[in-house]
Amino acid sequence: MIITGSGASHYGCSTYLQAGMAACQISHHLPRKIAEFVVLEPIRRDLLAAEAIEHACQLIRGSARAERTGVQQACPEVDAIVAEIADLEALSNRHYRDGSDIMNFISKECER
Repeated sequence: MIITGSGASHYGCSTYLQAGMAACQISHHLPRKIAEFVVLEPIRRDLLAAEAIEHACQLIRGSARAERTGVQQACPEVDAIVAEIADLEALSNRHYRDGSDIMNFISKECER
């Protein structure tokens, strides 16, 4: 099925539209609004139901927790690294507001 008609107003058989009656005998067109309502409305109703949204949120939260745990297990120093980055950003913002000498700052910090 492809969208056809003025203003993409209908669906029609692509084989019929491209090759004619010899390739497909389904010459009828269905108004786009009707076709999309019949096909998409049940999907919208099911996917946008409160239970489905809550289920998706639970899956996302669980996945995020698992990912965080995996990172922390693979690199136990991650909390210390995050804290150090925050400290460096705070120092950078206090001392180098324009960013002009940030490379010198970073080099000095790395030497410590």
